Amino acid sequence: MSLDPALRRSTATRRIAGAFGVALLFALAAFGLAMVIPNEGQAFASITFLFITPAALSAFIAYVADPMREKPFRSYAAIPLILTFLAVLLGAVLLREGVICILMLAPIWIASGLFGVWLLYGTRKSRAEPNRVNASVLLVLPLLAMQLEAMLPVPMVQERVESSVNIAGNPAQIWPHLLSIPAIKRHEGHWNLSQDLIGIPRPSNAQVIQTPKGLVRKAEWGPNARFDEQITRLEHHRAISWRFHFPDKSIQYYTDKHIDPAGHIFRIETGGYRLEPIAGGKTRLVLETNYRMQTPLSGYVALWGDFYLSDIQNNVLAIIKGRVEG
Repeated sequence: MSLDPALRRSTATRRIAGAFGVALLFALAAFGLAMVIPNEGQAFASITFLFITPAALSAFIAYVADPMREKPFRSYAAIPLILTFLAVLLGAVLLREGVICILMLAPIWIASGLFGVWLLYGTRKSRAEPNRVNASVLLVLPLLAMQLEAMLPVPMVQERVESSVNIAGNPAQIWPHLLSIPAIKRHEGHWNLSQDLIGIPRPSNAQVIQTPKGLVRKAEWGPNARFDEQITRLEHHRAISWRFHFPDKSIQYYTDKHIDPAGHIFRIETGGYRLEPIAGGKTRLVLETNYRMQTPLSGYVALWGDFYLSDIQNNVLAIIKGRVEG
């Protein structure tokens, strides 16, 4: 005796909604577990959380939604997109996740989820045979993987981001702007994705001052974010170098709470300017930032780190170029 089509559709809808609900609750639980593990959320940037979890959850939903393998693969492929959208929406509304974390997480979750449903679809039996896979096993995989990954050593990786600009002026004309850039207006510099679209604050002020511990370059982003650059090298008209110091959580608060610039996963360490005279009475101004990472996904994190820091550095250089040439 076959079920009424309307009742069948209603049952399928409830089954799919329930599968998504279970997957989202599982994702929230995994997120909460990741954030209470030591090393300031090291598990949040883990292979398990970013790769295995979305693959397993997407496969779980696909299995529950289509227990007899009656649907085409395009129905499976839609699952990771919907799951990632719901996870991002839930994270933004309930957990107040920052845009930086969301942008870093979404592409991996979609790609991993697609791999999970593709693997499930390809390994299941034909329509005429019931699937023998137990869906609950899919939810156990991330838990097992998290335990195994915690035993693996995580390498330390050093990265450097260098940006430069050619300025119509000699080093003596540019040097004062490296020591003090007061009252930076929002229109100074140039438009960039990181600061004008994603929302990282733009620089508003910087000044070298004398303190009991030596020279410190006080930097401000926007009206509230601040950090110090403790001067380690000062060669007039040639170079200035510093070590970053973050006296409070303002940078973290006004960018993304999970991106601690002085944390275990990601630490911005040193930076500086170099002035290099070039032909035609011009000077190349170079700005560099050195940071380190300790994450199993250092290559992926470095792509984003280089992207954000390059945007920030190029904007700072454009501000100085505008003031010198203006």
